Amino acid sequence: MSDPHGPAASSSRISGAARPAPVRTLLEAFDAQADHDPTATAASDDRTQVSYQALQNASTALSRVLHERGVAPGDRVALCTSRRIPLLTALLAVWRCGAHYVPLDRTWPSARIADLLDDAAPRLLITDTDTAGLPKPSGLAELRADEPHTLTNPTARPPAQARLSSTAYLIYTSGTTGRPKGVPVTHSALMQYLSWASVHYDTAGGTGTLVHSSIAADLTVTSLLLPLITGQCVQLVPSDDPVDVARTLSEARDLSPLKVTPGGLRLLTRLLTSAQLGRAVRHLVVGGEQLTAQALSGLDVPGLPVTNEYGPTEATVGCTAYTFRCGAPVPDPVPIGQPVWNTTVELRTPGDGEPVPPGGTGELVVMGPQVAAGYQGRPQESATRFSTDARGEHTYRTGDLARIRADGQLEMLGRIDEQLKIHGYRVEPAEIEAVLTGDPSIADAAVVATRTGETGAPVLSAFLVAAATAQQDGSLAVRARSLCERHLPFYARPDHLHILDALPLQPSGKVDRRALAALPAPAAGEGMTDHDDPLLATLARLWTGILGDPPHGAEANFFSSGGDSLKAVLFANAARRAGLHLTVHDVLQHRTLGRIVEVLATAQAAGQAPAADGPIPLSALQSAMLTSRPVPGSWTLRYTAAAPHHQVDPIQLQRAYDTVVRQHPALRTSFSMADGGGWSARLAPFTARGIHLLDLDGCQSGNHDEAVQRRLAEREEHLALAGPLVDLVLIGGGGKPPRIAWIVHHLVADLVSLQLLTNDLWHAYDHPGADTPAADDGYVHWLTSPQHVPKLPRGPWITDSPRTTATRLGPEVRDTLSAAQQESPRRPLALLAGALLAALGEVRPDLPAALGVELHGRDRARHDLAATVGWLTSLHPVHAARALLAEPAALADAVHAQLENPSLAPPGPLAPIALNYLGELPEGALELPAIGAVGPLFGLEVVCFTQGDTLQIRWRACPAWMPDATVTRLAAAFARHAAALPPPGTATADELAQITAAFGNEGP
Repeated sequence: MSDPHGPAASSSRISGAARPAPVRTLLEAFDAQADHDPTATAASDDRTQVSYQALQNASTALSRVLHERGVAPGDRVALCTSRRIPLLTALLAVWRCGAHYVPLDRTWPSARIADLLDDAAPRLLITDTDTAGLPKPSGLAELRADEPHTLTNPTARPPAQARLSSTAYLIYTSGTTGRPKGVPVTHSALMQYLSWASVHYDTAGGTGTLVHSSIAADLTVTSLLLPLITGQCVQLVPSDDPVDVARTLSEARDLSPLKVTPGGLRLLTRLLTSAQLGRAVRHLVVGGEQLTAQALSGLDVPGLPVTNEYGPTEATVGCTAYTFRCGAPVPDPVPIGQPVWNTTVELRTPGDGEPVPPGGTGELVVMGPQVAAGYQGRPQESATRFSTDARGEHTYRTGDLARIRADGQLEMLGRIDEQLKIHGYRVEPAEIEAVLTGDPSIADAAVVATRTGETGAPVLSAFLVAAATAQQDGSLAVRARSLCERHLPFYARPDHLHILDALPLQPSGKVDRRALAALPAPAAGEGMTDHDDPLLATLARLWTGILGDPPHGAEANFFSSGGDSLKAVLFANAARRAGLHLTVHDVLQHRTLGRIVEVLATAQAAGQAPAADGPIPLSALQSAMLTSRPVPGSWTLRYTAAAPHHQVDPIQLQRAYDTVVRQHPALRTSFSMADGGGWSARLAPFTARGIHLLDLDGCQSGNHDEAVQRRLAEREEHLALAGPLVDLVLIGGGGKPPRIAWIVHHLVADLVSLQLLTNDLWHAYDHPGADTPAADDGYVHWLTSPQHVPKLPRGPWITDSPRTTATRLGPEVRDTLSAAQQESPRRPLALLAGALLAALGEVRPDLPAALGVELHGRDRARHDLAATVGWLTSLHPVHAARALLAEPAALADAVHAQLENPSLAPPGPLAPIALNYLGELPEGALELPAIGAVGPLFGLEVVCFTQGDTLQIRWRACPAWMPDATVTRLAAAFARHAAALPPPGTATADELAQITAAFGNEGP
C-alpha cells in the first residue's frame, strides 16, 4: 500500500513524495465545502447535529462577537470546552478573526490550567456550560460558546481572516526544563498534514471521523479537522468513558479514519466485536506511542487498512506513516514507515549531528514545511531542538533513536534522553521533578519509568530526597503527592514514591536512572499514605471485616484480595455506616485501598431525607413482572445466617429489626391492583413487627431441618402483596448456635439485599440506641431514575412451579473463578455463562445460544446504592455465535465484552434461561425451596455461588418446559465445560480502570 510516487531514500535520509504547497487555509477549504453542499451534515454530538451552512453562519456570527471583544489578528484565544458542536464553532470563529486558539483540557488540575493561561497570555478564554469557572489570571475575559450573544454594532465589518503564514493553534507539550512548552503550528503546516492525510486515509470515501479524545492533544487534530476539508461529518463524543465511545462506535459506519492509541485499540477490541469494528471503521490509524504486535493481537478485521502514524507535536501531528492490512504479516514492533508529502527525515549522530552510516542507528531529524519555527517565548530551548542545517533546511531534532530497515522503512528504537510515553502521553521527567523540588522540603527528585510485575505496563516512580529542614514525620510523600495532584495531569503523576537518603550517581555526576529503575518497588503503601490517618485505618478495618484478611498496604487490590462485586456492595455499605460516603462505583473503579482513600469524601455522608408515606413509582422490573404473569405472595427469598453471638436477646433483636425496617422503605411497600387493572405501589407507615421464635429443643433429634423448613413455610404464608412483605425468624436450641432466617418477597428484595439486611440487623443489635426515624436508603430516589428492562420471556413456566436441583463442582473450578475475579469483577460470570452456553448447545441445540444474565445493579455511576434494599437486579441479554461454543476462551471473551458493554446485546426479549452468580456465600445461607412459587421469570434459572472449596449450583427449572431428565443432562454437560474453563486472559484491570488514558493521546 505504498505511495506510487513514493519517498526517495539514501543510506541515512528519506524524503516523502513532492506535492504542491497548500494554497488555502483550512477555514477557506471549509467555507468552500459549505458553499458547495450547504445542507450536508458538518458535525454531530450527543445533543444535536449541524449542517455546513449552519456551522458557517454560527462561526461567522461568533467571530463578530470576538472581534467586538477585541480579538485581532495574531491574538491567542484559550479554548476549553466540552467535546460538542460549540467547540468547532469557536475554533472556526477564532480563525475568522485571524487569531489562533490555545486548547486546554478541562480535566487538568486548576493550578496547571492557571499556569498555562499565564504563559500563553490569551486575549480571551472561551468556555461552555460544562467548563465555566476555570481558574484564570485577573483581567482575562471569559466568553461562553454555548450562550447567545448580542452585538452592540451589528453593521461592523467582519474581522480579517487568517493567512497561510499565520498561526493556527498554540499547543503545549511537556517541558524538559520543568515547564510545558508551547508549540505554534501555522495554517500552512496544518494544511500540509491534512492534505496528505485526506488522500492517504481516503477521507472523502468514508462518512467522517469520531472525536473521543482531548482537544489539548495534537493527535486529536486529525479527527477534529480532517472531515471539514472533504465535506464529511465530525462526530463528537463528550464522554471520556471508553464504554460510551464503544457504544457510539457500534452505531457508526465507515469512519475514515478512526484514530486511537495502542491502549485504546486494545480496549476497543475487547468492547466491540470484529464485525462491529469492520462496519464502523474504513481506515484505522494508531498513534501516540510505539505500536506492537501484542496491541494488534485482538484486532481481527481481515483486510482493514491500518496505519501506524508517527509524529512529534513539533512536526505537526504526523510526519511518517506505515500502512498495512489487518491479517497480513507485520514486523514487531511495527515500523513507523516513511515520510509524508514534502517531508524529509534523516538519521544523525546525537553528538555532532553527522549522518549515520548505512544500517546505523541515529537520532531522527525532521525537516520540511510541517516543522514548527520553535517554542513560544523559549529561545534557548528552541535553539537546542530547532536549527537550519548546511543545506538551508529548517530542522527539528526529535530525540528519538531510529534506524532504516533493509526494506527502507523506519523503525523506532527508543530515546536519547529521559522523555517517556505513558499511556500514549508524552511525559518529561524534568517537568515532574521541577514540581516536586519546588517544595522546600524536597531537596532532590528523579523520575523514571518502571514496569509493573503483573502487566508489564510502564508506570512512573519518583525518588525523593528530603531537605535537611524537612520534618521527619513521614509526611514527605503526602506533600509530594499533593503537589503532583495540584500541578500535573493524571498521566504524569507518579504511581510509586520512594524516599532515599541520596540519589545514586554515575561517575560523571549524573543521576544513575538505571540504578533507580532497578530498585524494588516500595512495600505496598510505603510512602504513599499516612498510616496514622484515621480514614485509612477505618477503611482498613472495614476491609478486613469484609474480606477476612487485612490489606497489606495502600496498593492492596480489593479484587486480588478475594473481593467481588457483591463484597464491594458490602464494603461500601459498611463504610456508609461508618459515616463515609463511599459508593460501589468507587470500589469497582478505583480498586486499590490507596486510590479509594484518595477519592473518598471524608465528610459525613449526608443523611437521606425521610421517605414519605404514600404512593411511590413501580420500578421497571416490578412493572414488567406484575403485568406479565401472576405474582403470588409466596414469591419469596429465604436467607439464613448464623448469629455472631452465642446467645441472642429476643427483645434486643426485636428492636434491631424495627430499626432495620425503618431504614429501608422497600420493606414497607405494598402493592395493589386498581379497578381498571393497573398495578400501583405505596409506602405504608412504619408499624412495629414482632419477630418469630423457633426453639428446636422441643423437636425430636434428627427432625430439626424439617422443623425449620415447616416453620419458614408457615411464616411465608403470612406474606402478601398488600403487606407485610418481610418476616424474621430467630432459630435457637437443638444444640446449635442461634441463627436468623429472613423471608422477604422478591418484588422488594434481592439476594444482595438479604446480605445487607443481615449486616444492618447485627449492627443495630450491637449498637442499641434511640429509635431511628424512617429514612430513604436511596430506594425511593432510585425508583424515579431512568431504568431499562429487556422484554421478559414468555412460556409455559408462567403458570408452572419450578423445582430446584442442587449440584456442586470441586475446588479446581472455584480456583479458576477466584483467579478470574482478580482480572475483572465480571470475568467469573463470563466464564460460567460460556460454560452454560456450551452445555446448552449440546443438550438443547434447538434453543438459541443466548442467556439472560442477572447482575446486582448497584454499581451505577452517580447513584449511591451501597445501602439500598430492593429488587435492584439488572437483566442483561448475552448471546454467542454457534461457532464460538467450541472455543472456550473466545466464548468467554465475547460474553465478557457484552457484560461490560450492554449496547452489544441483541434486541428482542430475554432468553428463557438465566444465570445468576452470587459470589461467595456462607454455609447454608441461601434457601431455595424444592418447589417454588408459580410464575417465575425464566423457564430455567441457574444460580451459582461459592462455598468453601466448592462451586454450588442450583437449577430452578419448570418441568412443563424442561423435564428433570433434561436438567440432569444439562448439569452433567455444564460440569464438563466448567472443568475446562480457560485461564484468565490478557485483559488487565488496569486497562479497564485507565479510562481517559485508554483513549488518550499525546499531550502536555
